[in-house]
Amino acid sequence: MNEKNELLDAMELIKYAYEIFRPNIIATTSFGASSGVLIDIISKSKLPIKIVYVNTGFFFKETLEYIEKLKKLYTNLEFIEISPPISKQDFLEKEGIDVMKKNPDFCCRERKVKPFFEYLLKNNVKAWISGLRKDQTEYRRKLKKIELLDSGIYKIYPILNWSSKDVHLYMEKNNIPFHPLYLKGYTSIGCEPCTDLPNLNDERSGRWKDFPKKECGLHTEIK
Repeated sequence: MNEKNELLDAMELIKYAYEIFRPNIIATTSFGASSGVLIDIISKSKLPIKIVYVNTGFFFKETLEYIEKLKKLYTNLEFIEISPPISKQDFLEKEGIDVMKKNPDFCCRERKVKPFFEYLLKNNVKAWISGLRKDQTEYRRKLKKIELLDSGIYKIYPILNWSSKDVHLYMEKNNIPFHPLYLKGYTSIGCEPCTDLPNLNDERSGRWKDFPKKECGLHTEIK
């Protein structure tokens, strides 16, 4: 499958995956700096692929505004919001207000990874489309366009070989709105407590800035 799919562009790969895995196929988005690209391609494919995202409760207000803007722009798509089982306030009262800084792995796992994995199991998801790119992290550099997880779920990465420049040009050409924080210099946008401005050499360096952490765990812990 990977040999064949190296020859397919992003749209073709999405259509190919849909034909194999429908209706048990979803796409995820973080509503980060480059999220509009995958959403736009799926919208143009005219396929009924749900766009799933996890609202951890710690999004920037700009991210919440961006979500609503994209929802209004892509009315042909169904957006599914997943929330953690307990509220942000209850979580902080239980774990401490500085849990994000003291133990970001735990916070990501409880607020993002576990709720999403439960969604995958509950909805019998067989294929998961994601906008990961090789140029983002060392872990992502080793990926192939199609990966089979131990759980039996297939992951599909339509824009895996795109560069950040490719993403920027696509968004400009197709009039996709940029995340408000991207326009202020944020190149990778996650939860507010753990996101800062990056350095010039690494677009994800603003995430978990005081830690070696580069992944929330959604793509590394779900197997």
